Amino acid sequence: MIGATSGAIEVALNATTAEHEARDGVRLFNKVHAATPLAMVVAAPSVGLARQAGASSREVLLVIAALVLVSAFLSIDRAGWRTRSTSDSPVRTRSATPILIAFGLVAAVVLFMENAVEQWGAIHLEQDLGAGPLLGSAAPAAYMIGLAGGRLLVQWQGERFSGLTVVVFGSVLGAVGLVLAVITEPAGLPAAVALAGFALAGIGLAPAVPTLLGMAGKSADDERRPAAITTVTTISYLGFLGSPPLVGLLAATWGLTTAFAVVAAGGVLVAAATALLRVPEPEGVAR
Repeated sequence: MIGATSGAIEVALNATTAEHEARDGVRLFNKVHAATPLAMVVAAPSVGLARQAGASSREVLLVIAALVLVSAFLSIDRAGWRTRSTSDSPVRTRSATPILIAFGLVAAVVLFMENAVEQWGAIHLEQDLGAGPLLGSAAPAAYMIGLAGGRLLVQWQGERFSGLTVVVFGSVLGAVGLVLAVITEPAGLPAAVALAGFALAGIGLAPAVPTLLGMAGKSADDERRPAAITTVTTISYLGFLGSPPLVGLLAATWGLTTAFAVVAAGGVLVAAATALLRVPEPEGVAR
């Protein structure tokens, strides 16, 4: 139930963000998505401190539920959600389904890579590189900090480049970061180098999913935009769900270092696939 609720909230937030971008002519997706990794970095130690202070799991969950309810209430858009066409004639659009599926599949590969670092990064540092628990636990945190920083950077300077260019170069940078984490063991480098690689991967992959969602929103007219965002978001979850078992299978067969090498190759796949995308413009849409 928590997973379903979380997914529904994310779809609603993405659809609302896309609507605001179209209605107000602003870029919002990277800024909005920067909040997620920041919240994760803050939440983990906060919950740990609360538990150490004597709070029970039930009390912690009740506080989290209250925060979700309050934030949802404060996020209600009272300005009117959709911008209606001023024309009485029906709106014609090109079929956007193929490009939306493509956006979703590319985003799925990115989330596959992201979840691999979140679930296996600490194990890689401790098991393969001999890092202690403290340094090992910093792997997902370093990635999340890089993720937040990369999205804020693209929000600040990203308008200088097209969305496709941002995704292509970012995914290559993400692959480089993961390669750095992979070669740390065979090169005899300290575990901190792999940690820096995970942070670099976060910076590189940061803008991919929010940028793809932004392009999906722009490729649809006002009526179809929520469905477009839902399509891309739902398909992207396939990568997030498939990552833990697949990386685990690769690690059990060839070792975790090799598994991360396969994950790093995903960045090259994202760059190549994105370079081939052609984003259609909706026809007859009043802005």
